[in-house]
Parts: sequence; C-alpha cells; structure tokens
Amino acid sequence: MSFEELQKIISPKFTQEVVRNIADKVSGLSETELQITNIEDTFSKNGDAYLSQICRFGVNVKGKNQSGEEEIVFIPIIVKYLPKNVARRKTYRSTVFFENESIFYEKVWTAFKNFYKSKEIQDKFDNIPLVLSIWIDGSDDYVAMLDVSYQGYKNVDRESGLDYDHTVAILKLLAGFHSLSLAFKDQQPDLFEKAASSLKETYFDEKYRTWYARFQERLFVVARDAVGKELPPVYLEKLNKFISIDLFGEMCKSCQGRGPFAVVTHGDVWVPNFLIKYNGTTPERIILIDFQLSRYASLSNDLIFFLYSCVDIDLIEKHWDDFIIEYHQALTKNLEKYGSDRNLATLEALQAELRTGMVFGVGASIEALIMSLLSDEDIGDLNEIEGEDAVPVETVWLVHPFKEQKKRERFAKMIKHAKTISPKFTEQTLFDIVNKKSGLSDVKVNKIETGASSKKGDSYLSNVCRFIIEATGKNSVILSSWIDGSNDYIAMLDVSYEGYGSADRGDESLVMSLLEDDEVSDLDAIQGVDAVPLETVWIVHPFKEQNKRKRIANMIKFAVDKNFI
Repeated sequence: MSFEELQKIISPKFTQEVVRNIADKVSGLSETELQITNIEDTFSKNGDAYLSQICRFGVNVKGKNQSGEEEIVFIPIIVKYLPKNVARRKTYRSTVFFENESIFYEKVWTAFKNFYKSKEIQDKFDNIPLVLSIWIDGSDDYVAMLDVSYQGYKNVDRESGLDYDHTVAILKLLAGFHSLSLAFKDQQPDLFEKAASSLKETYFDEKYRTWYARFQERLFVVARDAVGKELPPVYLEKLNKFISIDLFGEMCKSCQGRGPFAVVTHGDVWVPNFLIKYNGTTPERIILIDFQLSRYASLSNDLIFFLYSCVDIDLIEKHWDDFIIEYHQALTKNLEKYGSDRNLATLEALQAELRTGMVFGVGASIEALIMSLLSDEDIGDLNEIEGEDAVPVETVWLVHPFKEQKKRERFAKMIKHAKTISPKFTEQTLFDIVNKKSGLSDVKVNKIETGASSKKGDSYLSNVCRFIIEATGKNSVILSSWIDGSNDYIAMLDVSYEGYGSADRGDESLVMSLLEDDEVSDLDAIQGVDAVPLETVWIVHPFKEQNKRKRIANMIKFAVDKNFI
C-alpha cells in the first residue's frame, strides 16, 4: 500500500515525511528506503475504543548503519486518529480527549522523564510506549506510537475479573506511576505543578453536565436493577441515597482536589488500557496506554476505579487490605528510590485517602464496570451515527439491565463492598475543618492518620471514625456538620489526644452498661429498609453473674430506702 493510501486512512497530516522522520529516528540508519507493510485498519475489540480509531502498520527500513553496512530494520507502528464519522467525533467530543492526551505526552510525561533522568538509578519507570509523532489541530488529530504487540504484549479480556497475580502486578505498576508524581512534587514542586496543572478535565466538569448526566441516569437504572435483584433491600436503599447526592457534581469536586495524594492520574484504568507481556502464565511486564482522561487528582481515583471495575469481586472481598498493602509497599519503595521520604505516604494516610475518595471511585466504577460487562452484541456500531452533528450520548451509548444473573451479581457485590463515611464528608470539608480549628489560611493537608473507633456497644445511634490531620498554612467546638436525613455527620475535635478517655461503662451505668461485647447485637446486620421492633434487636436477658444482679438490686434498694420510689 502506498503512503497516499495510508494517509487517506489516518489523517492528511500523516505524510510521507512524517513516516520518514519516524523511520530515521527509530532505525538509526542513513540513506534509507521505506516500504509500508502489514496495514490493519481495525485493532480494538468492539467497545474498547469510543473516542478514536486505530490503524496498525509496519515499516521496513533499508539503509546503512554507522559501520556503513546495509541493514534492514522493521518498525511496527500503531496510530490512534480521530473517527472519520463526524457525528461520532462530535458526539463523544473526541478532539477534547486527543488534546488532553497530547498534553500528557508532550508536557507532563516530558517533565516526568526529565525528573527521573536526573536520578542515578537503573530501574526507572518506562512502562509507557514510545510516542513517535503527534498532530493536534481539532480536525486531523493523530497520535503515533511504537506498536509493542510485536514484543509480545497483549490485552486481557475486559469481561473477566483479574486474578490475584494480575491484580498485584498492575497495582505495582500504578504505584510506580503515582510515585513519580509524589517524588517530583516533593522535590521540585513548582515544575511538577506547572506540568500537572496543564492537563484539562475531559469528563467530570460542570460544563459537561448536559453531555453526561442523562447517560449517567441510564447507568443508575442498570445499577438499581442489579442491586435490587441480587442483594437485600437495605443495599438498594444505600445505593439510592448514594446516587441522589448529585453524584456528578460531587465527582466534579473530587477531580479538583489538591491534597497530599494529588498526583497525575491515568484516569481510565480499566482492563483494555493495560498491555501485558507474559512469562508463561505470569505477568512479566505491563505497559500503560491511553492517557486521554489523565487528570491532576487524588491517586485514590485510579486505585478504587481499578480495583472495583477490573478485579474479580471475590478477591476484592477477601484481599482488599492485602491489595492496598501491596500497592503501599511498592509506592513507598519507589519514593525512597527517587530520593523522597517514604513517610510522604503512610499506610494509615493512604487508607484515609481511600475512604475520602470512595465517592469518585465508586461513581466512576459504576460506569466502567457496567461497560466492561457488555457483550460485543450489546455494543452498537458508532460509525452508524448519521449526519454531521452531535447526538445525545445516551441515544448511542445504550445500556440496559443485565439479563445474566452472573453479571448482576458482579455489579451488586461491588456496591455491597463499597463503604464511605458520608458522601457529604468531602475533601473540602477537611480543609474547612483545619481552617476553622487552626486559624490558618491557604491550608495544605500533609498527612491524615486514622485511629480506633468506638468499642462495640458504646454507640447504637451512629458509627464513629477517628483521624488526625497534619496541615500547614498561613496564619490568619463543632468543626463541621451535615444534616439532610440521609448523609448526616457531625465532626468534632477529638479530645482523646489531650488525654481524655472514657471510663469503663460497667462501673457507671446499669443494664446496658453491664452487657459484655458478645452480648451486644451487630446493628448493621438488621436487614431490609423498614424499622423493626426495638426489642427484637436491643436484646437483654437476666444476668447470670451475681455481681451484676447485685449492682442492679443495690440501685433499686437505695431508691426504695430513700423513698425515691
């Protein structure tokens, strides 16, 4: 096939000169002759690429090496380019995503490589394919990269939940990527901020509400159906409360956060964006691709998104803590390798960050998990969109309740596992608390450490979460509360750190205080969405221990002797 035919497939800007520059750069040969071969105008599995089209081809480069000898080098190339269907392009706002990906490669990744090249270390993070050429003008956009499939890298099926080994391997990959941001931000904050802030939000921004919100409502229909059919009613009630908080708005706010764990995230860490090279059946090396949704936000966004949308749910239920520890160990190891203090990211602070980030993580996973469970026949041909104008995305991105129980169960278990303090307890709440208590302005939260909650039986009407915030800022009671009947919380100063502690409840009150831990019911085990008779869950029985019976009897005797009763 000729250069002109290849140009017609990809972009008018993908010229013979562009291909020749790529060939000279990669081959290192001079006096070259080029031959285009192995052209494939389709690559992605149906449903894996909505925003672009893919073309793969090879270039045989014949020329002279540095010794003057004739040599032939084969260069495999993969090019991502704007869809030729104009209505599809406009419907999915493809040009916005192409622009953001070009920013990542040309500004962010360039700055990151300059940072790690300054380090005298052997094992550097280079798990991103070599970019060969980029053109962005909003009409003829393309991104050309080295095609690593010729090195043995391949995709994993998006419908199959990842096993333990794959999960740990990808978590270590993400830790390596995120650690670059944390170390760069720690050591060269101005350069990092300039690079990271150049990224543009392509999805969760208020200006895209009308584009996405109606489609999100369709996702909620699928979510409600799965949870309603596969879990007790209490979980459907919790899901309804979660998605009734203006979830899109809360996710937009989450993407604007700039706390201690704010990094350059990948933004779209579902299975098709990992290319894996195997040693037998064991993942040996992984390449991270497709940075069109990359953003400057909390690393918890990537972490929760990946775990909930990609990993076998039974593994999540059994090994969630193990996975977080694996990620944290890799993260801190990399921080030290790059010359930063491992205490930039303590395990306790990371766990607190994950709790704060659950709103975004679960919200993003609702879409990603539903889309990953779609079969090929459920996914329409986007090139059949007619005309040259955008159409509502929900009219072409069609999702329906799952017919298969297995898929409903997979989604429902994700919702069951997800936990959070309250959707209204946001990162901004933390900043407001620090500001109110400390009197500081321009607050920067450096570290969050969680502590113990209440003893079982101490708190029937609420749950308790304790944490310490370490923050810095400029010099300039109840700290925060939210009451709406669904997401209520009250945040107060924890005076236990001033030496205050609770007395043993067994010495200061009566029947309820004399109950042992194993006599106190698990109130979270109450099923359904309706109130039940209090006496069926607040269960008390005559005491077997004589000292407890005497404690009650002496109180009654004293009241009678004093004529109080």
